[in-house]
Amino acid sequence: MIWFRWENIKNDIFLDGVVKIDKNNFLPNKHLIEESIALFHSQVKWDGMFDIQTAEKRIQNGEIVFILTHNGKVLGHTWYDMMWWYNIFIDKNRPDNITYKFCMHTFNEIEYDSLYGYTDYWNIKATKLFLKTGAEILHPLKVMF
Repeated sequence: MIWFRWENIKNDIFLDGVVKIDKNNFLPNKHLIEESIALFHSQVKWDGMFDIQTAEKRIQNGEIVFILTHNGKVLGHTWYDMMWWYNIFIDKNRPDNITYKFCMHTFNEIEYDSLYGYTDYWNIKATKLFLKTGAEILHPLKVMF
C-alpha cells in the first residue's frame, strides 16, 4: 500500500451538483447512494463494494459520503471517516477534470484541514489523482508514529 497525507486542503474550487450526505439527510438522499452503487457495479467487478445497508451503517456511525451529479445524473461518490478519505469512484464517461474538481470541492466541505488515505501499489490512477490534489506520499513509519 501507498499511504498519503494532505495538508492545508482548503481551496477555492467549488462544484455544482455535489451532495453531502450524513445522518441528518440520509433518507431523502438514499436513492443517490443506490444509483452510485449501481453505476459502480455496471463498470467495475469487485466483490468488496459496499451495499446500501453498509452505507447506512457507515453514515449512522458518523461517516460522510459525497455524491457527484452532473446534468441530473449520478457520476460517483467518495467517503470520509473523520480524517480518512476513501472509496472514491467516478463514472468512466465523465467530463474532463471533474474528478479533480469533485475531490477539491469535498475538501472544502469537511471539518478537517488535513487528511489521510491510501491506495494499493497497482492503482496508478488513484496515485496520480492523490498527487494532483496535493497529497504527499508518506513513508510507512510516518503513518505509524
